[in-house]
Amino acid sequence: MNKKLTPEEIKKIILFARDEGKNPNFSGANLSELDLSYILQDIDLEKADLFEANLYRTNLSGLNLRGANLAGANLREANLSGANLNESVLIKADLSSAVMVEADLRKAILIKATLNKANLLGANLSESYLSEADLSEAALVEAVVRESILIKANLKRANLVGAYLNESYLRGVDLSEAVLVEAVLSESDLREANLSGANLNGTNLRETNLSWANLSEARLNRADLSEANLNWADLSGADLRGANLTDTIMPGGWQDVAAHF
Repeated sequence: MNKKLTPEEIKKIILFARDEGKNPNFSGANLSELDLSYILQDIDLEKADLFEANLYRTNLSGLNLRGANLAGANLREANLSGANLNESVLIKADLSSAVMVEADLRKAILIKATLNKANLLGANLSESYLSEADLSEAALVEAVVRESILIKANLKRANLVGAYLNESYLRGVDLSEAVLVEAVLSESDLREANLSGANLNGTNLRETNLSWANLSEARLNRADLSEANLNWADLSGADLRGANLTDTIMPGGWQDVAAHF
């Protein structure tokens, strides 16, 4: 195990790198359980190399990590609330149980990252890349995930109440048993998605492509499915009472779903 760096060593590495016109290199460094938010009050980590760094339970709240390389980093239970992670690289990073309230993750690359049980309340993940990421049981209440790519991402049992996922590519995503009450998924691609047992009450699914999706036992009370494509979707046991089905393409026709009203 790497020796944990001291606050003085961390500052020295950053300042020396900046003086040399380079980005700070903390690749593989042990920065676990440090309060970097306090230590680096007037110093930022923009474009820092933190590849496979140990940041377990580290406080990074409010820090500027724009464009930083955090691929493979251990960020379990870390505090990244309010941090600027715009355009950062977090491929295969472990962010399980991390606190990321209102973090800026626009255009971040989180492919195959682990965010199981992470708190992303109000976080901004617009135009981010989350394909094959594990967001199971994560809290994404009122998070903004517009125009993002989440191919085959795992969002099982995630809390997405009031979240914005419109115009996103979610093909093959697992949203089984997820809570998407009042969420916005309009104009998104949810082909082959698993939404079995999901709560979609009041959800905006206008013009969404749900062909071949699994919506068995899903709750869609008052959901807006106008102009959505449900061709070949599985609606067995789904509750569509009060749903807006104006110009919706239904699997097998109107008669097959009449019993669900």
